[in-house]
Amino acid sequence: MAPTEDAKAANAETTPVATPATTEETAPAPVPTRSPSNRKAKNAPKKEEPVAKEAPKAKKPKAKAPKAAASNGEAGPSYFDLIVDAIKELKERNGSSRQALAKIVETKKDNYASHFLNKALRTAVDSGKLIQIKGSYKLSPELKKPTASKKKTLKVSDKSAKTVKKMAKVAKKTAASKKVAAKKAPAKKAPAKKAPAKKTAAKKTPAKKAPAKKTAVKKTAASKKPTAKTTKKKVTKTAKKTAKNSADANPAPGVEDISFGVGCGGDMEYPTTTDNSTVQLRFAYTVSNPLAQFISVHFKNFNLPENDYVVLRAADPASTETDVLTYRGNETSGSFYSTALLATAVMVELFTEAVNPGAGVQAVNTSTCLGFSVDNYQYMAEGSTLNGSKEEVCGADNSQEARCYQDSFSAAFQASNAVIRLLIKKETGSFFCTGWLLGSEGHVITNHHCINKQSHASNTQFEFMAEGSGCGVNCETAYGCRGKVRATYSTLIYADEALDYALVKLPVNLSSQYGYLRLRSSGAQMSERIYVPQHPAGWGKRIAMKTDSDWGTVTSLTMGGCAVDQVAYYLDTQGGSSGSPLLSYYDNTVVALHHCGGCPNTAINAYKLVNDMKWRGILPANAAA
Repeated sequence: MAPTEDAKAANAETTPVATPATTEETAPAPVPTRSPSNRKAKNAPKKEEPVAKEAPKAKKPKAKAPKAAASNGEAGPSYFDLIVDAIKELKERNGSSRQALAKIVETKKDNYASHFLNKALRTAVDSGKLIQIKGSYKLSPELKKPTASKKKTLKVSDKSAKTVKKMAKVAKKTAASKKVAAKKAPAKKAPAKKAPAKKTAAKKTPAKKAPAKKTAVKKTAASKKPTAKTTKKKVTKTAKKTAKNSADANPAPGVEDISFGVGCGGDMEYPTTTDNSTVQLRFAYTVSNPLAQFISVHFKNFNLPENDYVVLRAADPASTETDVLTYRGNETSGSFYSTALLATAVMVELFTEAVNPGAGVQAVNTSTCLGFSVDNYQYMAEGSTLNGSKEEVCGADNSQEARCYQDSFSAAFQASNAVIRLLIKKETGSFFCTGWLLGSEGHVITNHHCINKQSHASNTQFEFMAEGSGCGVNCETAYGCRGKVRATYSTLIYADEALDYALVKLPVNLSSQYGYLRLRSSGAQMSERIYVPQHPAGWGKRIAMKTDSDWGTVTSLTMGGCAVDQVAYYLDTQGGSSGSPLLSYYDNTVVALHHCGGCPNTAINAYKLVNDMKWRGILPANAAA
């Protein structure tokens, strides 16, 4: 998506902050300064001794319950019940993320609204019915006990007629065998008959074992010249099975182990001959997961001949993803995550070019194996939070899609162009955060709890202009309203835990295209009006400017909690907002770095960041005002 430039940013005074230049050659200009403007209680059921007619009276309060629930968005099954069902369905050991729960609840709830889901989660955690661990939710031990007995009934009722018949047959067989055992107990023949039955069972088990399947896989791998069609069919099946089987085994939420590849111990040997001089599809594999928000494939040992390449494209018909990713032998090598594609199924294809029979097939790096392998993929991300703290929507969510402020607050909208959606792929799963261009040299700043080591910086997607095309476009889905991924790795300059900031540098300087922001050296001022451009929960860009009652302002400069002397405010944020800038409405400088949830939400004062970076000698050019 091309960046939007605001023509209305001309009436400026004083120091600018994030104005995009008109061409790439023009020196980056900051955003214009804006001068300040004028400012359930249930009736206890009566004893059951009296007349039977009193029973209907007890039902009256129950009839009112749906009505009250409806006002809280509870028509039909309650949000809490759907959350409990979703947690059971996901069966994740470390708990289920809000995004995973939302995806399931949304399909089952009429008039679904995310703020009702958030409220139900908060209420359940506060009442002890759910346990929150970092960004995930688990059932409390008390809640697990009663639902355990319900599980069986649900399973039987939800299964198809076939399953019910099978279960009935098994029950009949068990009952019959018990009767036979009871009748023939005194006779000696009964034990004699039981022994062969066990042997027969033992014989059947090996017959059904996986060796037969393994042999089939070996045949596929051994065939040196499989046609594209044959490979496609067999490998796609393997992909789906592997994804299913590993779902319960992998403890990291949103990560699936999977195994396929070409050469390097993969499903087939690397093709060494071609039928003609054209580019040919030699291998295809579908990675599929119905719960996926996106799919990002992890390659290892990527080492192709210079003219060969791997293509990744969306493979499910419902996907709106239009990007097609190409990784060429002369441009890419080693281990890396592919750019995430917004789809529940992704096709991985290998194309080879003609080979000179005299030279033979030769990888770019001759010291490692020829080909590539894939060992896992990530399909879901959580909004990153500091030590499991809650990122809070304070009351109703008053933040709006960024485009809603394009005309009414053009300077704020223009400054938001420098704000980036980050998708960070870690060993423990994928996490959404927010970052922004700081200074004119291509640096990005976010929180330490988002990026704190080089492996995080090396596996981060930097997506610019991820926002709706208009105010009416709803971007309230994880990875929604796609922008332009301009970098898939960065270099970590420094990360500070106490001040909760991380400074990285992109491989390309984009400040002339998207503008950049500047930290105010003197920091935030009490009661000044502020706004927060952000990517809450990995959604498309939003700007929080108003509270339930007024414009957002700084309410404290000495708030404790996640750190000492924090800047506090009641503007709405969520997990994934971590790393967002707090900007002054008056001069569009960054007065603090948002990092911690709760109402009020809190941020690190800008003067602390400026002083620390100056002392370390890492403050980028034009980063302070």
